Amino acid sequence: MHLTATDVLQDGSGTWYVVEDDLQTPADCIYPHLARKLCRAEAPEQYEMPTLCDNCGLDILLGQLYTDMKEGLEANNDGIVAILDQSGGETPFAVQYLAELTGAVVAKPKELTAMDDAVYYRSGGRGGFQKVSVVHRLEPDSCLDPLCFNGDYTRGVPHLMEAYRRGKVAIINAPGCGVACDRGLYYFMPDMIRYYLLEEPILSNVPTWIPWKEEDRERILDDLRSYIIINVTKEGRGNVTIANRLDDKGLEALKAAIIANPRRYAAQTMLLPQAMERQGENGMIRDTSSYFRALTVCSNSVRIWMGGSTRFRSAGVFQDTWVLSE
Repeated sequence: MHLTATDVLQDGSGTWYVVEDDLQTPADCIYPHLARKLCRAEAPEQYEMPTLCDNCGLDILLGQLYTDMKEGLEANNDGIVAILDQSGGETPFAVQYLAELTGAVVAKPKELTAMDDAVYYRSGGRGGFQKVSVVHRLEPDSCLDPLCFNGDYTRGVPHLMEAYRRGKVAIINAPGCGVACDRGLYYFMPDMIRYYLLEEPILSNVPTWIPWKEEDRERILDDLRSYIIINVTKEGRGNVTIANRLDDKGLEALKAAIIANPRRYAAQTMLLPQAMERQGENGMIRDTSSYFRALTVCSNSVRIWMGGSTRFRSAGVFQDTWVLSE
């Protein structure tokens, strides 16, 4: 695990809760970096606070991560960093910005070749081959190597996992990290921290229940509208059902599905985020709920980036967020 995006929110009582972790392909860290850059250019006087932490060091953090990963390779550690972008059409702005920020190259799967237990980059299929030491992937495991994972998905890089297993290329984040995105595991997180780290959790866990435990199942079914139900066998936002938005027929169908396959589901208590004042485009101030996304970089040390984004759910936007020093 090299990059982790963690979503936290503060409820009406002031308690901070971890809502979700993205440990597979957290790629949107550039947006708060860009937001600060634009806001500082527009109103530099607003940023002349001695206690305001500068979030412009993202390139330094990622650069150090890439260097540490290269040094950890047994061989082929003198190559470039390739951001593996599976998307079709034009390269998305966020991916290109990340490449320019770090000095990496953006590579389509067809531009990477795995041979002789190493990985090589060839831009557009033209020119010479460049050795690749680090693959910063932006897609789930199933899209990495069709010979290892999903044979029906042909846009990955054949034999990439062979080079990875032999220690000839590093992958961000390592294959398998996505298992920790399973919200069914959130139930166990506080006890895992106590058992493995011998510490008490600093941040609170969103109250989570697993219906394959009989007492939890009874609690959930008795007051289903109070929960968010997650189908842990699916990926993406489509796996979440907010029970209080269902009609009676939909509620009964959800109950039947939980009873029939309790291990497919987890339930989380719906939290009411603390309202924050936000100035809209028309200048009006109104209260809206929000959550904060933080980025952690793990290489030879663990560092939390002094940035992040506050996202407003109702508006679907994010804004620059100030992190203040003590």
